[in-house]
Amino acid sequence: MSQIIRIAETASTNILAKEYARAGADHGSAIIAENQTAGRGRLGKQWQSIRGTGLYCSIIIRPQQLPRTEYHKLTLVTGLAVALSLEFLTAKSFQLKWPNDVYYKGVGKCAGILCESVLGTNPRSDYLIAGIGINVNTRQEEFDAEVAGRAGSLFSITGEELCIDHVFNSVYEQILAQVDEFFSGNFSSILSQWRQRDMLAGRKSCWLTMAGESVEGIAEGVSSSGQLYIRDASGERHEVLSGDVQLVRA
Repeated sequence: MSQIIRIAETASTNILAKEYARAGADHGSAIIAENQTAGRGRLGKQWQSIRGTGLYCSIIIRPQQLPRTEYHKLTLVTGLAVALSLEFLTAKSFQLKWPNDVYYKGVGKCAGILCESVLGTNPRSDYLIAGIGINVNTRQEEFDAEVAGRAGSLFSITGEELCIDHVFNSVYEQILAQVDEFFSGNFSSILSQWRQRDMLAGRKSCWLTMAGESVEGIAEGVSSSGQLYIRDASGERHEVLSGDVQLVRA
């Protein structure tokens, strides 16, 4: 039976969720913390967690019969779920940046997702951790200087404080619902909704590869397998599997 574990503080909810998963916690179990002292994003980036102003949680996903080659799609599934939940809570439209960020136009990044897979001795013992950070009631002046111009919060958008527990309940239910859709073989429907919110499509973007090389071009959307396409100035189309992608500002 899944359980919700609420704690005051931890280094990282993803790290703690892995400990619970190793101990046998069921699919859908979640960790929610008031504060993280070492929150993380993709590629080792730090996630600024300001005590009492954001939602910091991780959900344990047991992949059941899902092939390991499909695990990477969970980031897109979770991102869509978060966007749908925030749209329900705020009655606003949100955008998704491949592969794991949720943005609001004119405000900046409001949420990020870090999905990690842990492989066991066989697929039945695998588990996935979906970590979610959402800036809920954070004021702009509370962000560190290095992210202040690129980050926003639900408060920045609505001008109203939201109950963080209410935000968690909505996000949690939506993630489990979308994961069920994914496990049922309906990724194409999820991807269609994701593409409707794709903030990179048709825009000049820069891909920084894991080797440190940069490729500039026009983003051409996300493939059916979850990778991003970028076409450079020579006409070559690149399939982005990893690394970081940012918009190139005019």
